[in-house]
Parts: sequence; structure tokens; C-alpha cells
Amino acid sequence: MLMISSEYKELYDEKWIYENLKNKNHEFVILYQIIPWQKISDHLKHYYSDIKGRPSLNLCMMTGLLILGKLRGIGDKKVLELVLENQYARYFCHVKPDDMILCDRTSLVRFRNRIGVQGVHFIESAIFYELRKAGVIQ
Repeated sequence: MLMISSEYKELYDEKWIYENLKNKNHEFVILYQIIPWQKISDHLKHYYSDIKGRPSLNLCMMTGLLILGKLRGIGDKKVLELVLENQYARYFCHVKPDDMILCDRTSLVRFRNRIGVQGVHFIESAIFYELRKAGVIQ
């Protein structure tokens, strides 16, 4: 059994997006479209075993939660609260409400510990590169 899914998949369909995300210019909608989710997942999957351990939480979700905390300058508890309360944050982080039952503050701590400084640096570098390429930042 594969312990980590590194394949990026759209979580929300067009109908849900149309009905629930009225502001298509919201920063989380724009960032979601710019961030190279598959590239990040492909890079981070080597931190996981294919054959041992319990199945992990979705890499895109964990990456999104990490990014959201950095963007807002908030701790893990506040990140999780924001995702529960805000549909734009849920969309950005690839989270369905049921997913949050399995995720708590310790999940984010374990994720950061697993990918280490190098993994966090890779995520940040990949995002900043795409933001510069898109002209969002200089």
C-alpha cells in the first residue's frame, strides 16, 4: 500500500468553485493557480516511505497549511482555525472539512520535522520563483 500520495489532483470541481468562491480575485484563489503543487509534491515525496508507516496526510494539504501560516504570520492552531472558518483558505490548502478531523497542530509539527529545513526551503523557493515569473513579486 502506498503510504503517501504525491499525485496532485483537483479537490474541488468547477461547480463548487463557481458556487462557493465568488471573489475570483481573492489572493488565495490567485496563489492556488500560481503555486506549482505537483512539483512540490514530487520533491517532498522522497521524505516518505512507500512501504512502512501509517498513511500520511495529503502532501498538498500539508504544504498549503504550511504556506498559509507563513503568509499570515500565524501559528499552527490559528492556521487550522482559519481553514475551518474560511472557504478560500480550505480551497487554497486542498482541504475538505472532513479532512480536518485527521489534522491537528501536531500534524503540522511532524510535517515540518519530516521535511526539515531543506524541504521548507524548497517549498519557499518554488513558490517565490513562480510568483516572480507571474509578475506578482519582484
